[in-house]
Amino acid sequence: MSEPRRRRGARVLRERLGADRAGLVHGRMKGPDKDDVMARFRAGKSGRWSRQR
Repeated sequence: MSEPRRRRGARVLRERLGADRAGLVHGRMKGPDKDDVMARFRAGKSGRWSRQR
């Protein structure tokens, strides 16, 4: 099975920007985990993020 498109996109961003500069948010994540990713984005610790539906 091929890698889902959005997950692949997040992986490519992590490879290009570094794991600490890219994040992924998806619907199966627990609330606190999503909040952590979004807090890192707002604080400028994550330059790009990808939302998976």
